[in-house]
Amino acid sequence: MVMEKYGHRTASTDSAGPGRRHPGFTATELVTVVAVLSLMMTILLPRLLQAQRTARLVKCQNNLRQIGLALAHYESVVLCLPPGCVNETSPIFPEPEGYHLGWLFQLTVYLEEYNLYTIVDQDVGAYSMSPSQIRTSGTFSTLICGAAPESVRFQPAYGGCVGGTSRQIDQTGTGLLFLNSSIRNRDIEDGRSCTIVAGEIRPSETLKQRGLTWLTGTAATLRSAVMPLNASDDDLYAPDDPRIGGFGSWHDGIVPLLMADGAVSVRSEHISPEVLQALGDRADERLIPTDDARHRQRQRSLDRLRGEW
Repeated sequence: MVMEKYGHRTASTDSAGPGRRHPGFTATELVTVVAVLSLMMTILLPRLLQAQRTARLVKCQNNLRQIGLALAHYESVVLCLPPGCVNETSPIFPEPEGYHLGWLFQLTVYLEEYNLYTIVDQDVGAYSMSPSQIRTSGTFSTLICGAAPESVRFQPAYGGCVGGTSRQIDQTGTGLLFLNSSIRNRDIEDGRSCTIVAGEIRPSETLKQRGLTWLTGTAATLRSAVMPLNASDDDLYAPDDPRIGGFGSWHDGIVPLLMADGAVSVRSEHISPEVLQALGDRADERLIPTDDARHRQRQRSLDRLRGEW
């Protein structure tokens, strides 16, 4: 009686009352939380994807720098760059027939893959081991691009440059790595900073199925600067066609290229074909305009127009 007089209720009376507050979210609160989370995902997801793409590009640039260091170490010991391919006959067709040991095999010691170098039978050549044996012999992560599809993930993602006018692998290459080549520093007349030695390539499913691995000095590891960057070239690799494709990457609109001085240059896929070909040749005597030179030329044109007005 006293408790009812002063407005107090027992627990049983309170639990049955119509004004009891139930725990949990209301519909308005739930909609608000979902809207906030959706907004956060809309803002953060593109940034996360961009960060992932940037990380993969940086990894590829570091891989090319490691290859550049290996080339420099090889050159300091042998006094020339390694041959793009070693073989008695010419040209090199995209078929697993011949000796075909390539430039990447020559660098295995300098890329800390000495085990791979020792287990290859150099009397037989690049096909002394099956592709499955090569994969299980070492990871060789320096040659793998994280942005490449899983189907070609273990194919080499970097290829040497046979030249800016060469379309096949033979002794007439105008670049730095071609059939039985032995390019010395004095042969790079255009300057090392203006000559491509290697670059990222899109691994080919066709070449993978034929068993052309990173050991071979074939189209699997050698490319031409004649082809536009990121051009589709998989249809070139017919067994009776010695032509090779160009450089390309899985990074949006750009391709990392390794210059002969060890610097990595990231080029747009819209680069002028003339400039790309000039970069691919070692001694074509063509000057490549730099950004500063183009800026000065544009400024002189503007000054001339102002003077006329």
